[in-house]
Amino acid sequence: MEELTKCIKFESPHFPVVKKFCCCIPLRRGLLICSYCNLVFILLSFPILIYMLVESKTTGHITVTTLTLEPNIHLPITIALNIIDVMLTIIMLVGVHKKRRDLLKVCFYMGLIYVLLTIIVDLTFFNFNNYMENISYVCVTVYNIYLLYLVYNIVYVLQKEALVQYVTYHEQPPL
Repeated sequence: MEELTKCIKFESPHFPVVKKFCCCIPLRRGLLICSYCNLVFILLSFPILIYMLVESKTTGHITVTTLTLEPNIHLPITIALNIIDVMLTIIMLVGVHKKRRDLLKVCFYMGLIYVLLTIIVDLTFFNFNNYMENISYVCVTVYNIYLLYLVYNIVYVLQKEALVQYVTYHEQPPL
């Protein structure tokens, strides 16, 4: 139980803590870059997903992809998960810009739940014969896990910076 409370308080990292993103960019800037890229990719995927959903509802089949496993169920779930991902990314961006640990902690824990949900949904509708879609699912999941790793690191670094306090001493006036 003690290990769980330490993990929740971000006291002892169970993962290696990095202070740089890709060995050269500061962690905060790297997380901002990744978050904005994630937001752009998600927002670019919305028109494609909505087109696929409308096409599956009107014609009964999809020409954009080879998705044959219940597109009427899978596509709305995917769109809903993408909306959740947009909200989490916006919370992450606000937390990183303002250096708010509480927002980043919320984003971290909600991001863990989001990644687990996407893995469960993707495994439910997984087609082992379609390699291109499988590679994209794996890449997106690994990218989201890496974002969570960066959020964990920045929360840990911000918490350690908050523990450091500077005290200024005023000189005594001469007697």
